[in-house]
Amino acid sequence: MEKTVNQRVKELRTALGISQQQFAQEIGSTTASVSRLESGETSPRKSTLQAIIRAFSVSPEWLISGDGEMKFRIPALAENAGSNPWRDALIMELKEEVNHLRAALMASLTNGRQTNFHKAISLPGVGDMYPRLVNGLRA
Repeated sequence: MEKTVNQRVKELRTALGISQQQFAQEIGSTTASVSRLESGETSPRKSTLQAIIRAFSVSPEWLISGDGEMKFRIPALAENAGSNPWRDALIMELKEEVNHLRAALMASLTNGRQTNFHKAISLPGVGDMYPRLVNGLRA
């Protein structure tokens, strides 16, 4: 049996690892509205679907029809949102991947090019981005 839009909204929220309250805050709604939406008590308005797509960069096709993959991004939730083990695990995985890619890049460069790489990441703007990728991903 194919899932409804309401079920996909709940699936998205669950995959994000956030509460109904956090989800509601991100889309500019109320916890009660999200609860009614997830339970199937109400159907989503077009504006609600647009807010969900915008807030989480979820695939519109997946959300509306169930076609394709969910594909979403984790929003930068409010400071008081609490710990999110799923998000923290994803960040650690991304950090490891960035470090692996950096090591592979450095191994493929000659000494002179390694020096140029280090010079490049020390430039204003570029130098700010690289440590954020390696050390923060949340910054």
